[in-house]
Amino acid sequence: MPPGARHWGVARKVLNIFLRGATYNWLLRDKYKLDRIEPVLELPLDSLTAKGLKSRSPKRSLLQWHVVKHLKSEDSATFQNRAGEIAAEWQTERVHLDIVFWVERD
Repeated sequence: MPPGARHWGVARKVLNIFLRGATYNWLLRDKYKLDRIEPVLELPLDSLTAKGLKSRSPKRSLLQWHVVKHLKSEDSATFQNRAGEIAAEWQTERVHLDIVFWVERD
């Protein structure tokens, strides 16, 4: 990819949304044993998920959100770690948290 098109944050977000959707389809889930990938899928990061994570975190424990296009690997890891903690408290996987955060968006 040309240098201006190398935005791994967007690619990771889209891939996680696609794979999460595949896990929701019972035919695909059963045939390809997609339940095994849920624990490794990430929370698709965007302004809504960052807001949801920040509202459930101690002040200043998460970075200021900018845009997924400019997300650095280490910043993504910080958000994903917090998502993992919240998901564990809720007894789910972090990839599913964005559904809750999307509903809360207003």
